[in-house]
Amino acid sequence: KCYNRTNVPGKCEGQSSFSVEKLDNLVEQIIRIQLTQIQKAPPQALLEKQRGREADLARAKVKRLQGEYQQKQRDYQDLRAETLKVIQGNSQFSADLLNSLILKSQEILKDHPVNRRRIAAGKDPANSIWPWSPGYRPAMQTMQEMYGFKQGSVISAVDLIRGIGVYAGLKVIDVEGATGLYDTNYEGKAHAALEALKTNDFVYLHVEASDEAGHEGDVDLKIRTIENLDKRAIGIIFEELQKWDEPVAIAVLPDHPTPCAIRTHTNVPVPFLIYKPGQAPDSVTHFDEFSVLEGKYGILEKDEFIKELV
Repeated sequence: KCYNRTNVPGKCEGQSSFSVEKLDNLVEQIIRIQLTQIQKAPPQALLEKQRGREADLARAKVKRLQGEYQQKQRDYQDLRAETLKVIQGNSQFSADLLNSLILKSQEILKDHPVNRRRIAAGKDPANSIWPWSPGYRPAMQTMQEMYGFKQGSVISAVDLIRGIGVYAGLKVIDVEGATGLYDTNYEGKAHAALEALKTNDFVYLHVEASDEAGHEGDVDLKIRTIENLDKRAIGIIFEELQKWDEPVAIAVLPDHPTPCAIRTHTNVPVPFLIYKPGQAPDSVTHFDEFSVLEGKYGILEKDEFIKELV
């Protein structure tokens, strides 16, 4: 072969025997010189040269990793800034993404078999998703940890209230006919609360009806829901508890006002009532936003209310 040492000159096509022998001799001389240099070189110099090459490779790798890290840091800062915008409701990215998901869901749901069956049965189809009120899991103590309850329960038809109750360490009690509207099962909720009080230290009973009436701006309906709450829930509970040997404290209050005039929530103090058997009442005889200002408690903030109750 023409690229190796040739023992038979003239057998390599395109080369003379002289050129082949001369080339082979030249290669052999170079190899011998390199071997001689390696043999004569001090071991320490060879090691330092090898370490130098390794150090150069390591420095190049560190530089590359630093570049990747800095890019990750920039990506993190961009994501953090965008996340804050999402939380504050100022992110165009999240708005565009949600809008695209909503429109895509309408395409998918339009001909879905379930919707075709609903339409054929004369029912309204589920024709779109509607993401609302996103959040994250809060880090909070349970009411048992904060106030020493052994067991507590929550009764509500509103998922938000039920979810907060779960995080607060309360057991969710389902009541048949509880709708979260004016036609809710007031009596069922009242009896469920009384039954739970036989084994629970604390029961949170929530009725959404008057809030929904406020959102609708229906004054007559709101008055009716408040009357129903008084007669068909609070009244039943209060009258039954008068027969019990064990004293039970009762608190009545809204979580926020929803005036019919503006049909949305307002951020103002709410009236509240605390009843404790054996405790003398103050001079207030009417339960409304104005009369209670003359009550003995004044304005309570944060967890001052629950501490007064327990």
